Amino acid sequence: MNPMSTSTGSELWRIVHNNRNVTSNTAEQLWENAVRYFQWNDANPRTKKVTLTSGKEAGSKVTVENRRPYSVKALCLHCNIDEDYIKDIRSSANKNDEYYVVVTKILYIIYTDNLEGAMLDEYNPIFTAKVLNMEKEADNGSGNITINHVVAQPLDGKRIPELSDSENAVLEKLELEFSLSEKSKEQNS
Repeated sequence: MNPMSTSTGSELWRIVHNNRNVTSNTAEQLWENAVRYFQWNDANPRTKKVTLTSGKEAGSKVTVENRRPYSVKALCLHCNIDEDYIKDIRSSANKNDEYYVVVTKILYIIYTDNLEGAMLDEYNPIFTAKVLNMEKEADNGSGNITINHVVAQPLDGKRIPELSDSENAVLEKLELEFSLSEKSKEQNS
C-alpha cells in the first residue's frame, strides 16, 4: 500500500507499521520526515458516516470527510521518534542549533494548525484548548496587571483617610497617631 494514497478512516498505524526503518539522523532528515507526515495527514482525512436529517435524502447515510488535525504524538509515530526526544531538543540551551530550529518550526506548525482549526470550528475549540494547554497559558500570571488608584469620597460628612503608597508611609502614620495619642493622655492626666 502506498503510504501517500488517500485512505478511508484512521490508518496511521499502517504507516507506522510499514515505516519501521525511518530515521532522522540529521535535522534536515527530521524536517523531511515531518513534511512527509504533514503531507500524509493532509491527503488522508478522517471519515465518518452521518445520517442526513433534511432534504430529499433525509434518513440516508453519507460519508463525510473531516480534516485530520496534526498532533505531536502522530508526528512521533510517523517519524519513528519519541516525544521525549522532541522535549529534549526544545529544552536545549542552544537556540541556534539546527535541531532546535527544526523542532520549533514543527511544533509551531502543529500548534497553528490546531488553533486555526478550532477557530474555524473544524475541531472542537474546548478540546483543542485543552490539548494545546491554552488554559495554563492564559492563567500563568504573566499577563499585565492593572492597578487603579481609588480616590475615597467622604460619606455622611466624615473624612476618609487617604490610602498610603508604601509600607513606610503606613508606619509613619501609625507612629504619628501613637505620639498624638500619648500627648492627649498626658494632657488629660
